Amino acid sequence: MAFKQMAVRAVLARAVRKCHVAKQATDMDINKHIIRWFNLASDRGGGHRDRERRSAAENQRLHDDQGQ
Repeated sequence: MAFKQMAVRAVLARAVRKCHVAKQATDMDINKHIIRWFNLASDRGGGHRDRERRSAAENQRLHDDQGQ
């Protein structure tokens, strides 16, 4: 589902505007940052590091297999 169709969008915008720093933020600014946060979610909690580790292990296996 597209973010612009989610009901949570309005809730998040209201929550952001409760902060005095973001009180004057436009919907467009808030949406841009929320979408970026969701897009980068897969790298949180070690996701990026885990993918790099798996990739390195796979490359090592390929290298070992070719050497035999």
